[in-house]
Parts: sequence; structure tokens; C-alpha cells
Amino acid sequence: MKRISFILLLCAIVSVASAQRITQTFQDIPLSDALKYIQEQATDDNITFIYDELEDFRVTTHIRNKSVPEAILQIVGFYPVRVVKSGKHEIYVECTHKTDRHLTGIIIDEQGQPVAYANIAVLNPADSTLLSGGVSNESGVFVIPIDQPNIIARISYIGYKTIYKQCDNMELGTIRMQPDTQTLGEVVVKGERPQYKMTTGGMTIDIQNSLLKDVGTADDVLSMLPQVQGSDGNFTVFAKGTPEIYINNKKVQNARELKQLKSTDIKSVDVITRAWT
Repeated sequence: MKRISFILLLCAIVSVASAQRITQTFQDIPLSDALKYIQEQATDDNITFIYDELEDFRVTTHIRNKSVPEAILQIVGFYPVRVVKSGKHEIYVECTHKTDRHLTGIIIDEQGQPVAYANIAVLNPADSTLLSGGVSNESGVFVIPIDQPNIIARISYIGYKTIYKQCDNMELGTIRMQPDTQTLGEVVVKGERPQYKMTTGGMTIDIQNSLLKDVGTADDVLSMLPQVQGSDGNFTVFAKGTPEIYINNKKVQNARELKQLKSTDIKSVDVITRAWT
């Protein structure tokens, strides 16, 4: 089995120096409130952020025995928020896409359960070009800063039918997804949802024990990952840019490598959007 690392180098490089450990469950609360809680628990670090800038972003996650910087990275998740450590004890948290307009909604499955890590791509209605995007959290909630009032939202998740919504109202409400058993060549795509594990710099996705195992090639797998857009070796990560791709710690030099590697031969994929030293 091979392991793919999907690494984005446009990330903040900071250092971990705190001895304070954080254990806490956050359930659909503003990111600003989660940061306030961590600040109250921190004995050495000072967290600087603008409350109003981050309060629209919702947090649902369980932090277990993490350092203060690691806990902050986990609650920030895939939101367009930068975390920078200055010196030994100062941590700055700020939104990288400041706007008064946010596209919001809740994604559920056919049984009414939250769909976490679904992709929401924001498209230009004039030509369907990608403007921005985001990912639903563990409660199925998404909050995406946008600049223009009229957009198309494309909601996708492996195993479910893709939904397109033309929006002039920024509150999409509850979006129910429907299963999509589809045939790719001779392979019927069915099985369990992928298992996602949040890590210090991003997330690890279990491929071999999920329906992603049977989608075809490594290129197909990457096109279905949270926060990832593209195909045929040309990928971008929402709000981040163009990543570098590694297979078993070897950088992919030719997109043909992704077409040649079968999804059944992939153990897991790491999506790394922040690096810590």
C-alpha cells in the first residue's frame, strides 16, 4: 500500500513551544469563543485576534491533550484563517479573506445526519470559474467569505449526488444530499464514508477502508478530497493555492504517475495545509 502526501507549501511556518495541554469539546460555537476558552486555559501564551472578524466561523471538534498552538490549528481547521507565532509566547490569529458577506448553510445526508468535510465550491455564474470554496465542519456547517452577491454553490461529497445552487441569498439553510451509486468503468462505487483524522498540519484520510478505495486512480482520489479542486494532475486547495504532491515521500514530477497508481493500492492521503517546526 502506498501513502500519498498532498502538501501545500503556501503555509505559515511557526514553532511549538508551549507546555500547556488543552482537552475540550466544542460543539457548534463561534471560533472567537473557542479562542477565548483556549486563552483562558493558557498559562504561557497570549492569543491576539479580532473577535468580530472570526465570530461567524463555527467550530465543532474534540481537542485531546494538545498544546495551545496545536489546539488553535485544530479549531481553525480549513477556514481561511492564518495562525502565526511570534517569539515564544505571542500567537496571532486573523482571517485571510476579510469580507462582510458570508455564504452559510448546513449539509445533512438522507438520514438527517451532518455531512462533515463536504466540498462547497463558489463559482462565477457567468462562466463557472472557481472564485473560492470551503468545507463543512463536523456539524455539517460551512461558512465561506465571498465578495460578489450572485454566485453558484456546488456542493459535493463522495457517494452523493452533486448539488448546484444559484444564490443571491447568502443563507442557504439546510441542504439534504442524496446517495449516488454510480459506475466508474466496471467498478460500482459504494461502501463506507472516508474516515478523516485531524492532524497538527491538516488531516489524514483513510483510503483503503472506505469507498474511495474503488474510485479508480490516485488522480480520482485526489479530486474527491476535502478542500481540493481539480483533476488530471492539476489541483488547487481552496484559499491556499497549488500544492506539491508526494507518493511515499517522493515528489510527483509527472501527472501520469497519478493516473498509473490505482486507488486500491493507496493506504491513506495526507492533506497538509500548515507546517510547524
